[in-house]
Amino acid sequence: EFVEVSELRDLQIESMACCSSCALFLSNDGMVYSFGIDKGRFGLLGSGDCFEFLRPKTLDTLYNFTIRTLSISETHACATDLRGKLYTWGIGTQGQLGHGPSVTQCLTPQEVMCTTQFRITSAIATPTSTLFHCAHE
Repeated sequence: EFVEVSELRDLQIESMACCSSCALFLSNDGMVYSFGIDKGRFGLLGSGDCFEFLRPKTLDTLYNFTIRTLSISETHACATDLRGKLYTWGIGTQGQLGHGPSVTQCLTPQEVMCTTQFRITSAIATPTSTLFHCAHE
């Protein structure tokens, strides 16, 4: 049975990403919404302190960025913006967040600091890695 998500009714949804218990939605104005139950308390919802949203909420930490792609796995999530920046959040015990070996969890989206002159155009979160496509500046 389909259920209407009233919080998203008046939005034009450009894309969505889902794992078994959480969902991310991207609206046409670049806003990101998350909801679901983060059973492992990994930080998949990106809110910082809440691990259960039964109704969609905006990811305020991404408010100032125009997001273009989203992906989520059972361990972490990622997003890219129009400037070519990559953001990750969730658990990263295998380095999948891209923030170095000492960062094993981010409860809110954090920019991955790259030292190259590439612009990231899309990214995919898998349980053990983050794959991304780059374009040269």
